Amino acid sequence: MKRIIGKTDAVIILVLTTTALLIFLAGKTSPQAQTADIIIDDALFCTIDLQDVQEPYQMTLPSQVVVSVDKGSIRVESSVCKDKLCVHSGTLSKDGDISACLPQKTLIKVSGTKKTDSPDAITY
Repeated sequence: MKRIIGKTDAVIILVLTTTALLIFLAGKTSPQAQTADIIIDDALFCTIDLQDVQEPYQMTLPSQVVVSVDKGSIRVESSVCKDKLCVHSGTLSKDGDISACLPQKTLIKVSGTKKTDSPDAITY
């Protein structure tokens, strides 16, 4: 009876699989530059480098919006607006994430080169 896969074939498959896995994981763990721009009334208020954050902190913006900043993420903690859509937008951590508080004219936009696993848009 013939074997379908010999010892040499098994070693080659194992080496190729291990190499592919290492290449995949190396791309996932590489450090990425990432910033959050806070825009108030169409003017840039500040830019925060999210990778340089040592300890989580909160800041109250002049537009009466409270922002929580953590390493790699930012979120709107509270706002005086009526509908609180900016608060419900959650944590912003991926490139292109945006939270807008229209009544307070405040926009938070995350930008950078952090790779995401999810598609940015799906078209049917």
